Amino acid sequence: MAFLKWFFDNFTPFFGIIFLINIFLMIDRFLMVYKYLGHISSQSLGHVNDERIYKIISFLDPYFQRLEESILRDDGMGGFIVSAIWYKTYSRIGVHLAALLGYGNALIQWGFAGTIFGAIVAFCVFKRLDDQSVLPSKVLLHTWSHGLSTALYTSLAAAIIGAIILTVTYSFLYPRFHSLGEIVDEKIFKIMEKRTNSKEEAGDK
Repeated sequence: MAFLKWFFDNFTPFFGIIFLINIFLMIDRFLMVYKYLGHISSQSLGHVNDERIYKIISFLDPYFQRLEESILRDDGMGGFIVSAIWYKTYSRIGVHLAALLGYGNALIQWGFAGTIFGAIVAFCVFKRLDDQSVLPSKVLLHTWSHGLSTALYTSLAAAIIGAIILTVTYSFLYPRFHSLGEIVDEKIFKIMEKRTNSKEEAGDK
């Protein structure tokens, strides 16, 4: 409770609630993405036979099955099914990555807004106290508790949290997302390779 009181006193209820909602949404999106990318290394293509990795992309199994059937029938639908595979991959994982970056950037902007708001409030308090000839030490104390703390903490918190989110997304999540794309490519290639091999075997006979 003491932390929440300090938090809302320094961030103000408006910016405090916005920060908490943003942080909650970022954690939620991160956990969604980590469920798929947490067990994939940035060079997972060399371990493409790992059953854990195939389990991660099991949500694509119906599409792989349809692709295999389409190639066996030779109905010309393979290209459309491959496109559907990529759309499904993006809708399941890519959109959450984009949302995570969006929340991180939004938090930085909210921190900037908090800095402007806090600076304006502090300036108004400073002007009022200066007109009343209040001692400089008391002026500093009042402006800190009425604006300056909001300006400092919102910008500092937004910069730190935003930097962590952007760094983790670009350095940890995106490389693994691209590795996942390579694994999906490899799976598609193997399905198509089966059809090529079966045609060659039929030709040999």
